[in-house]
Amino acid sequence: MMAGEPVPYDPSDELEGSPLGRELKYKMYLMRKSPLAIMGLAIIMILVFVAIFAPSIAPYDPEEIDEDSVKAAPSGEHYFGTDNLGRDIYSMILHGARVSIKIGLIVVGISLGIGVLLGTLAGYYGGYVDEVIMRVTDMFMAFPALILAIAIVSIMTADDSKADRLTLILIALAVVGWPGYTRLVRGTVLSVKENTYVEAARAIGASNGRIAFMHVLPNCLSPIIVTSSMRMGSTILVAAGLSFLGLGAEVGTAEWGVMVASGVKYIVHHWWIATFPGLAILITVLGFNLFGDGLRDILDPKLRR
Repeated sequence: MMAGEPVPYDPSDELEGSPLGRELKYKMYLMRKSPLAIMGLAIIMILVFVAIFAPSIAPYDPEEIDEDSVKAAPSGEHYFGTDNLGRDIYSMILHGARVSIKIGLIVVGISLGIGVLLGTLAGYYGGYVDEVIMRVTDMFMAFPALILAIAIVSIMTADDSKADRLTLILIALAVVGWPGYTRLVRGTVLSVKENTYVEAARAIGASNGRIAFMHVLPNCLSPIIVTSSMRMGSTILVAAGLSFLGLGAEVGTAEWGVMVASGVKYIVHHWWIATFPGLAILITVLGFNLFGDGLRDILDPKLRR
């Protein structure tokens, strides 16, 4: 560039110099410095990759039965061995990742949507709105989550035995999950709505709905994001638990809880049938928990090390 020529405009320079750009850059720095977040994110990315490309990665069809390889030990032909029907466990675990990710995303998405809406309304408006919403929330939270989910699935199965089991799991876990988000969002909104910028928005004539959802709610996102990440792991774990108890996916489905349940009876002599699906559940839940814990350290200034 010749002396005296104007420097070309680069929008990234303005972003980097802005408060938003500096905060984003600092959070990325904290992410790189957090081994928990990096490890958890790596596990999640691998899991998502496996879930998307399972049909291409899996060496066998998860429903393919090989009667000549029933309960075969892990080998070069079957990396994780085969189950009691001769199906390749490695292929079933890869396809099971798709089921687990689907359950986690749908359940957390529905629970989050309901909880954010009700929690924002209760926290911002208060009064009778708060009383009604929180008393209903307390009623749902009075029951242990797993017991309530089992009861809901059992009732719906009794009414319609032909109902899709996975759909029943999604409904039951969504019903169980929204109260926690409602209480979390309500508490955060109660704190945020006292800030001066809320009073300023009200002074210039902004409506209550606009203030609640455009000014207050965006400043409550940090705890919501952290909780959602951790809830993904717990949702997958509870769904596997329901399948293990016979209330989830159909027997024979490539779902981790079902696979563990079918292999428990063979655990002494054919340990691989139940062990590898159990490890898949363990690693998945650990990944989401580590990532959520790392995010909490990054997004909450009080917890930054």
